[in-house]
Amino acid sequence: MLEKTASTAAFSVGNLVLIEGLQEAPQWNGRIGVVLKYHESNSRYEICTGRGRKTVGVKASNLNQNGLLRPEDPEFYQAREFDNLFIWPQAKLGEDGERVLPVQGFSELPVISGTDCRAQDEYLRNLLKWESVDHVGGVEEPGRDLATFMSLFDKTDRKGSFYHVAQAILVLLPEYQKKNHKDLKLRGVCVLTYSPTKTTFVNSSGFQSQPMMEANVDRKFTHQQLYNIVTFHSTEAARKQYRDHDDPLHRTCPVKYM
Repeated sequence: MLEKTASTAAFSVGNLVLIEGLQEAPQWNGRIGVVLKYHESNSRYEICTGRGRKTVGVKASNLNQNGLLRPEDPEFYQAREFDNLFIWPQAKLGEDGERVLPVQGFSELPVISGTDCRAQDEYLRNLLKWESVDHVGGVEEPGRDLATFMSLFDKTDRKGSFYHVAQAILVLLPEYQKKNHKDLKLRGVCVLTYSPTKTTFVNSSGFQSQPMMEANVDRKFTHQQLYNIVTFHSTEAARKQYRDHDDPLHRTCPVKYM
């Protein structure tokens, strides 16, 4: 869980931070946001929480990064503990600078039990202040035949920052996967969560056996591995891979013979 101890350290554009201890605007306390810029005139950081268009100005003493991994932290590359990645809209470094993609995994995100996703939905609503939890499956990893991830988002957010990276993933998915989200413009925070495809095995007598998972259901990833899966979707290699796998039978329940 995120610790809630204040810090007066300086923060950089693109950093994820936790807001706490605000007296006049307590509704922002407990929210995670992205540092967009620092205003010297009032010594406050401009923070975008990912939902809605409004930003909030916060002093350094009301921000901390405890429990939030940064790319410069060794654990970002080493801690294989996560099956999800929360991705905030990009922050821009200066007028013509590069864009930073803030990400964070949460080891306490509840897993879906069968088809029961209520605990996971409640977690997302509490942490991100989502109004609804929507999803689309069929998200692939580089070089793998079957889809292993699902994208979660709040499609009711109509005012948050446009989410270019999540949109790039949605665009690549075949039409049957995104049939309920064809014209959707993703905004705010999006979540990539591990959800491996099921495979049906058929024995020599022609009878189907119990469906089995394509991959280890307990796979864990580092932040860097998950980040690489996200950025893969903006490449030509991803476009080719999705074109090659654009077949409902192949992507949702491929049959393997024993």
